[in-house]
Amino acid sequence: MVSFTHNLFKLTLYTLLILNNVVSIAQSHPNKSYKIGIEDIEYYPHYGRKNASDDNYSGFARPFFDKFSNKNQLDFHYTPLPIKRLYNYFLNSQTVDFKYPDNPNWNIKNKQGHKVYYSDEITYYVDGTFIHQDQILPLDIVHLGVIRGFTPEPYLAQILADKIKVTEFSRSDHLLSALNHKRIDAAYMNVDVGKFQRSKSDFNLKVKFCSSLPLTKGSYYLSTIKHPELLNKVNEFIRNNSDFIKELQLSYKFTVVD
Repeated sequence: MVSFTHNLFKLTLYTLLILNNVVSIAQSHPNKSYKIGIEDIEYYPHYGRKNASDDNYSGFARPFFDKFSNKNQLDFHYTPLPIKRLYNYFLNSQTVDFKYPDNPNWNIKNKQGHKVYYSDEITYYVDGTFIHQDQILPLDIVHLGVIRGFTPEPYLAQILADKIKVTEFSRSDHLLSALNHKRIDAAYMNVDVGKFQRSKSDFNLKVKFCSSLPLTKGSYYLSTIKHPELLNKVNEFIRNNSDFIKELQLSYKFTVVD
């Protein structure tokens, strides 16, 4: 009996020593931590917040990056910034490691002189034109509303020719409210964001997406200056998780256009 108790004690001690070593090894190799610079706007269901009072980073991007970081034992910290300041932190002070979303065609002028690396396409987006339900096509747009820092590319030539006046809004709900009250002729914004904001509004917003007016189809990428080597893992994750990405796009009801 004494021998059995002694052996049990030794086995328990041995097990505890192994567990302690495992914990020590894990603690000595903590997850690498990175900052992803994000736009401080309500841009759900793609990314960002659902509304101005919501501090949670959500939408498609959150489960995508959560799954990627967990798989690769990384810690991602999201740093929300106004768009212009985000570019400054990313390109100049480089106080954020990555920027999401990004696109090689965005802010080309300010990116000159910087070697910016991009992942493969993570997901797609559709930006389009919202109009008031009372408006009849063809529509003569002379006053266009946009999210601050965003470029309404299909209307750029008319804007540069002073044929369209542009008013910027910091929040997507304020943009749609201005359209609802007919203070602007149209709103150019992400179609999914506009539909979500309309659905959650406490007011009966009489606005609609008009697919026959100009729109832009594009892609969201993860970009970096400091850590291009990590993009190889991102690209591998994208290739190996195409079904997961499609499921996210469906669950967040992304707009599909021909």
